[in-house]
Amino acid sequence: MNIKKIPKEISAVQLNEMIKKGNNINILDVREYIEWDICHLEGAENIPMNLIKKCLDKICNETPTIVLCHHGIRSRNVINYLEVKGYQNLINLKGGIHSWAVNIDTTMTKY
Repeated sequence: MNIKKIPKEISAVQLNEMIKKGNNINILDVREYIEWDICHLEGAENIPMNLIKKCLDKICNETPTIVLCHHGIRSRNVINYLEVKGYQNLINLKGGIHSWAVNIDTTMTKY
């Protein structure tokens, strides 16, 4: 049986506080480009899930990285993959960009 570890998670409210405090973090958005064009967090980097293997060199392993997608499922899978590759300091945004749009920026387009 292959049991995957559930990655560390934070809420949209917690992420917002980290951003407000100026915490040194990276934000990695693993949604498809078309989803990114609908809405995204300012300062985030977009590397779609299917391109992660080709873009490992673009992912910082020293600074905490918040990984997000639409609802937090794809980002969880990406974190599991990256941890196998030796990456650390990865945190999943629980509820994804949708949670951000509902709880933090209610003007953000929801899809």
